[in-house]
Amino acid sequence: MTTRSNRRICAGALALALALVAFSAQAGSRRYDWLAGTTWYVPSSGITALYWSSEIEEAVPAIDQTVYIIDQYADGYFSGRATTLLNGSTRACRWLIGSVTPRGEVLLSFIPLTGDDAATTLGFGKMRRRGGRWSMINQTVAALAAGNSLTGRR
Repeated sequence: MTTRSNRRICAGALALALALVAFSAQAGSRRYDWLAGTTWYVPSSGITALYWSSEIEEAVPAIDQTVYIIDQYADGYFSGRATTLLNGSTRACRWLIGSVTPRGEVLLSFIPLTGDDAATTLGFGKMRRRGGRWSMINQTVAALAAGNSLTGRR
């Protein structure tokens, strides 16, 4: 597929997801309405992801700094943008589509902006409130090109 075709597919998928958000009033919860307009980040220290290298056939530690902005939220579904910096040099920009249940279970999809070979990163987690502050404790996984993969907590 061409880059242009992939962009159309990604744009179509995003439009479909946003349409589902608009028409799914009974699916979610208003408990997390405050998510719209929030920025979330993975602290740059203390969290190491593992990168499986098929070249050397072993797991290699990687520093994963991810920032995502939730632009829209409706009835348990949200969307936004994300940027990930891997090992301080490889930057990836993605669309974010996710959901949160009334009990705080979170599902995330980080979808590549471009038509390159990057895979969608999937995540699951839980909303936590400690000391009056909310956090999202997530686990993610991505299948990368050439049999490599990346997993980490966000």
